[in-house]
Amino acid sequence: MNNASAAIQPTLLSHLQARSFYDAFGERQDTQGFYEDPALDALTANAEFHRARAVFEFGCGTGRYAEELLGTHLIDAASYMAVDLSATMVRLSNERLTRFKDKIDITQTSGETKLAPADRSIDRFVANYVFDLLPDNEIAEVVAEAERMLTDDGMLCLVSLAKDKGLLSGLITGAWQRISSIYPQAVGGRRPLELKDYLPPDRWQTLYSEVVTSWFIPSEVLIAKPRR
Repeated sequence: MNNASAAIQPTLLSHLQARSFYDAFGERQDTQGFYEDPALDALTANAEFHRARAVFEFGCGTGRYAEELLGTHLIDAASYMAVDLSATMVRLSNERLTRFKDKIDITQTSGETKLAPADRSIDRFVANYVFDLLPDNEIAEVVAEAERMLTDDGMLCLVSLAKDKGLLSGLITGAWQRISSIYPQAVGGRRPLELKDYLPPDRWQTLYSEVVTSWFIPSEVLIAKPRR
């Protein structure tokens, strides 16, 4: 990254601003699949969801990823729990997942990072394109909660906008950073991250890490497990 890009500081949306944005954005969230889907496919292919009995998703969006997991990859006995800041997203997810209603629990959050699941009760903790909305301190809090919630062989499964990789994607990333610093609503409040920066190596073992670029937009896929 060049020095000019490094100096750009993003302007993050408050919880209220983020809720208002995604309440209004609603089903249009799925139109971002053109660059998100390849990264999500990489996550799915490497996270061994078929071995999971309990999945927690932090920020479920429209429920599109949950529908794929529940319909194709999770065993019949698996449960799925999720939270989202947006009432619209919670409604869309519940509607989309109606046929799985006996094994899902999707609720709205006010933005708190203290989460309900008990210690070591979750096999997969999923957060797709959510950490890039949060300030650093909240990312650290959510990572600590994931560590608490995950079983000994559980996995933290993350996808986020990534920092530049290559010439063209670097230009896209730089433009995204500049926009997010001036008018964050234009990019949904999200900014590129390096997910590894938020996982202390003495507490997390990286199992899989890749930057997937689609339409010149890079996304980082990271799977890790707690060191115990």
